[in-house]
Amino acid sequence: PPLGGGVFTRYTHLFSLADSFNPPLWTLHIELYGSFLVLLLVAIRAGFGGRLHAIVCGLSILVIGFRPLSLFVVGHLMAHLPLSERWHQLTRYTVVRYSGIALVVLGIVSSAHRGEYLNNRFAEAMQKIHIDWTDSFHNYGMVGALLLFTGLIALPSLWRFFETRLAGFLGKISFGLYLTHFPILFTLASAAYLISQGSQIPSLVASMVGISASFG
Repeated sequence: PPLGGGVFTRYTHLFSLADSFNPPLWTLHIELYGSFLVLLLVAIRAGFGGRLHAIVCGLSILVIGFRPLSLFVVGHLMAHLPLSERWHQLTRYTVVRYSGIALVVLGIVSSAHRGEYLNNRFAEAMQKIHIDWTDSFHNYGMVGALLLFTGLIALPSLWRFFETRLAGFLGKISFGLYLTHFPILFTLASAAYLISQGSQIPSLVASMVGISASFG
């Protein structure tokens, strides 16, 4: 069967995010489960060593499947890389830095461009390795996140930006922004789009209203 997280979904009563009215608010249980999962993995690594930790991480990804919750496991596994001296030595190689740049660009493209042609090619590729691609909207977001984080970890020169006050502020408000932007998108931003349809730039007007209201 495809790696769709069917076993985990069945026993935790989770449903597809594609059917949610407000997915950001309805993913709070995933945030909670993911936090407990990361704490459990940290405890296993500290108490039982790396071998059991690696086995549990691998089994977790297999059971969860290609679903947002699996990103918690991947993030947990990648978190130690920026602290590793060996990794810092690898990032000095030109090929690693250029690979990081390519991954960041691909992450942005996969997050922003979700055309039918690209989606069909992704779906065909995923089917060959038995990964469910029916929820393409969220799957693209997951792929984009994986590419972006992997690319950024390979680019220590960009880490300094994320240590600035601006980056800290954006990080502080990011989760609240994530939770509230969806209802604003379907109310104020949609209204602005309909009202400005007589102009040449209704999408720009709607975007400006939606972004301003969300940050406010």
